[in-house]
Amino acid sequence: MVGDALRFIMDHTRQAIGVPDVVTGVGISRRTLERRFFRAVGGSVLGEITRCRLDRAKQLLRETNLHVYRVSSESGFTSVRTFNRAFRHAEKRSPGAFRLHSSRGVAADQSPKRIVVHSRGRGSLRTPVIPATEVRSDSLVEERTPGAQDSRAMGQVAREQS
Repeated sequence: MVGDALRFIMDHTRQAIGVPDVVTGVGISRRTLERRFFRAVGGSVLGEITRCRLDRAKQLLRETNLHVYRVSSESGFTSVRTFNRAFRHAEKRSPGAFRLHSSRGVAADQSPKRIVVHSRGRGSLRTPVIPATEVRSDSLVEERTPGAQDSRAMGQVAREQS
């Protein structure tokens, strides 16, 4: 029965299934399934559903350029908010950071660079002080409001990028 439940979960990972769907698919009571599942797998049915969804999401993040909201729906999550929360809990970083980290092959033990980003107030365009080619996905971002010297530096960076 646990094997049937695992197979059902794997076959329906892309859909928004829940424990009641697995119970119906396997044909036993929820309590019996939960007890047997915990003894055999060491976790809950819902935990396994979430793990399979996150595995699918990680695969999509590594192999495609789909937007995060598409990755969440293709992985069986009913909302982006739930997806982000589950992903951050499991991976200790956002889906976007995971994608950048995975696609660039950055070693997990490398320390991040510090980047200073200037903003000219509310709703303004932000200009990085260092070229984007030197920015790693795990960089720390520090925001500053530009002073007289910073404004000149921003103009110089903008001219160099043109």
